[in-house]
This record gives sequence, structure tokens and C-alpha cells, in this order.
Amino acid sequence: MKRDQTGFENVNQSDYFGGYPTAHIDARIIDGKIIDLRDETEINLKDGALVRIVAYKSDIPEEFQERFHDQRKKILDAGERIWFSVLDKTGNPVEFEIVLHDDAYMIKEGNKLSRFSCFSMMLLPTETSHVYLAEPMPISTLNQAYRLMSVRVNAEGSSHTTNVYSHFQVIGGKTLKYYRI
Repeated sequence: MKRDQTGFENVNQSDYFGGYPTAHIDARIIDGKIIDLRDETEINLKDGALVRIVAYKSDIPEEFQERFHDQRKKILDAGERIWFSVLDKTGNPVEFEIVLHDDAYMIKEGNKLSRFSCFSMMLLPTETSHVYLAEPMPISTLNQAYRLMSVRVNAEGSSHTTNVYSHFQVIGGKTLKYYRI
């Protein structure tokens, strides 16, 4: 492995260890040693072990703070629109539109995947969805919009969830995944 690689470069960010069994260890670093919080014994890992460390930002030395700072990137202006579709019982797409009442941002905290953030949005009926949504509806998250409309369009469906980053689109056909930081 190259020195500048971490071992996580090509791993799905939501499954860091590729499905292999993992251990969750609650520990504290004391004099550079990993100490188990339950019984205060030292934990020794094999050389080359890959670990994921979660720490309070205040516990990270100042010289390393820049590596783990939060990022916030404006991606859409208030008034812009996002579209998504839900399949009906016959497999035909029913399109919905969301208008943003506030600016939308991608927010990245440390090395986590960035998340979409917009405080005020309105779900609007379209030509194909007015049967399921007669009036505009305020929503607080994209997941909420998808779940509510999926249940209305196909209540017997096996799942009412989606990956909003690959499923929701903006003008030009770009998905929200394009805007992730």
C-alpha cells in the first residue's frame, strides 16, 4: 500500500470494512495507548489493522484540526427546483417537483459523506402527479417527500425509500450526487 493511501479509498463510504465482521470498541487514548473504557485494560491490535476513529473535535490537536474541518457549499438558490419520480403499480413513473424556499447546501462534516441541507421546501403537483398530490405540501427533507409520495402512489410497494443523491435531479438532469463534496 502506498504511504499516502489509507486503505479506505475504494471502499463504499457507508460500509468501510466491505462487509467483513467488525468490532466496536469504546476506548480512550492514554499515553498513546488504546485503553478499553469497560475494564481499563490496554487494547493491542495487529500491525496493519485498519481502524476508524471517532473523536471529539476538541480532542484533536490543533495542528491536525484542518484535516477534519467542516465544509459547506451552496449548490442551489432559493426558487430553484428539484424533481423525482415514483413508480406506480403498473411500473410507470409519476413525477414530482420540489421548489426550494431557501438556498440549498451540501454540508460535509469531517470525513463523513456530505449531506443535503435546505430548511424550507414545498412539494408541488405536476402533470403526472396531480392525482396523488392536489395541493402544494411543505416538506422538511427529501426523504420525507419521497416516502410520502411513494406510499400515496403505490402503498403496496415493497419499499418506500430511495437514495436521494442518485434519484433526485435538478435542471439539466444532474443528480444531487454531482454536487456532493
